[in-house]
Amino acid sequence: MQAGTYTATVTDAHGCTATLSATVNSDLTPPNAAASVTGILTCTFTSITLSGSGSSTGPSYTYLWTGPGVQSGGTTLNPTVNQPGTYTLTVTNSTNGCTQTATVSVPQNITPPVATGTAPPITCNNPTVMINGNGSSAGPTFTYQWSGPGIQSGGNTLNPTVNQPGSYTLIVTNSDNGCTATTTVNVPNQTQPPAAVATAPPLTCSNTSISINGAGSATGPNFTYLWTTGNGNIVSGASTLFPVVDEPGSYTLTVTNNTTGCDNTVTVNVTENITPPTAEAGPTFQLDCGSPFLNLNGAGSSAGPGFTYLWAGPGVIGGGNTLTPTVNQPGNYTLTVTNVANGCTATDQVAVTQDITPPIAIVAQPPTITCAVTQVQLNGAGSSTGPNFSYNGRRNPERGQYPDAYRGRRWVIYPDRYQFKQRLHGFLSGGGADQYHPSAGLCRARTGVDVCSESGAAYWNRLQHGAELYLPMDHG
Repeated sequence: MQAGTYTATVTDAHGCTATLSATVNSDLTPPNAAASVTGILTCTFTSITLSGSGSSTGPSYTYLWTGPGVQSGGTTLNPTVNQPGTYTLTVTNSTNGCTQTATVSVPQNITPPVATGTAPPITCNNPTVMINGNGSSAGPTFTYQWSGPGIQSGGNTLNPTVNQPGSYTLIVTNSDNGCTATTTVNVPNQTQPPAAVATAPPLTCSNTSISINGAGSATGPNFTYLWTTGNGNIVSGASTLFPVVDEPGSYTLTVTNNTTGCDNTVTVNVTENITPPTAEAGPTFQLDCGSPFLNLNGAGSSAGPGFTYLWAGPGVIGGGNTLTPTVNQPGNYTLTVTNVANGCTATDQVAVTQDITPPIAIVAQPPTITCAVTQVQLNGAGSSTGPNFSYNGRRNPERGQYPDAYRGRRWVIYPDRYQFKQRLHGFLSGGGADQYHPSAGLCRARTGVDVCSESGAAYWNRLQHGAELYLPMDHG
């Protein structure tokens, strides 16, 4: 129905009529609806208030906002929203039911900045370094904040200076929208000292120079080595891991990592073991007719499995590598004692004298034994005399008791079997073993038993002191 004046005519059955007029008023005026927004959604402003200012107001009006992110106030003129998009305001006049709508677009800027960084290591050569934040967002609307263990300066720039290894965090903030970005940069620690290891054997008499062993120290093309000493002597190799030295003392190795500039030192003490052994050649001995050979005595020398011995002299016939060698010639004998552990030696000398001057034995021509003179007195006047001489007269053995090769020779009687054995040993070891071999029958007791042969050994052992034993005088 349209607004206006309307007339109604009523006619009854008699044809009578009546007229009625009525005016219909019209109220179709819609309310006003206006919507606007000031600002945008950002990382700082995560919600925003819309404005319905300009819309109809009053108790007869109601409001309804629709859109993607109405947080609150959706039935007011100023709702809060937190999402970008299009929002619609519907204003209703509750008196006439008319409505009106308005829309507004809510923008958003939450684009984050870029944060990136790199860092060199902290080394002994470079104890402070600059972190490089280039590549991060730059411009007047961006701010920077570094955090970490050792920021010296530039913490609000893209290139701070730091003096500690560790993790550093950069926060880049876009002041236009409040958005931030972070990155973490590791500053490596390369201040570790290189390994420095050294060992050394002692200097000895046999090793007058030694090589110090630096094995175990850091190796590679970026390492250098330097040996120094204040009280020793480096012969060669001072810039290697194995220098040669020839003096005791303290030696210091410095190992340097040329990449980082870090170094490390180790000191090794080179000792010296040159203590000589003791060499004691013993007392002077004398060779004589009764002792044609004897044993020297080095018992005062250093002894044990770590020592060796060597005798030198004109007549060492046995035991030259022991402390009691057997000798049969006069002269000077030198004992050299060597300490196997350090190669050091010591020497001592002993003199062996000899007295083999035979006594004088003179027998005057005796008278002839006859039937009238059945015994005669022998005269040994002119023979050696004195307390050191003794005399013993014996009838020479029968020549028939000995091989033809020795008949007619003079024979010497040894009443002491010890002297006899010594003498016989001298014969057999003096270069005439074949001539004087016991099988030649040169040594016999008075009974005629060959006491030098194996078969006569038992008899020899039974001989009493003073048994008469014979050897050819011209070989005695």
